[in-house]
Amino acid sequence: MVNLGVGIIEDVGLACTLYKVGYRVGWGPLNSTCGHCEMCLTGKDAYCLEGRSYGAFDYDTRGSVCSHAVRKEQWIFKIPDALSSEDAAPLMC
Repeated sequence: MVNLGVGIIEDVGLACTLYKVGYRVGWGPLNSTCGHCEMCLTGKDAYCLEGRSYGAFDYDTRGSVCSHAVRKEQWIFKIPDALSSEDAAPLMC
């Protein structure tokens, strides 16, 4: 069974500074924002008017409901060891 939105990092890109291989992380449906509007620049990028998420604009999963995902580090979240993957997955919705 695949835990939707939860996985172990298998590889990172050169620009990745927040996460390392082996970290258990989660991700939600939001996968893109503009990066330059007021919402993005003030830490409220989830409210970006140009934001894109699975299902709202298209059905390109980018890993939202798959066994593997490719994500920018701003859209993944480290899951504490004390929280099970089963309990963490719904929090990514």
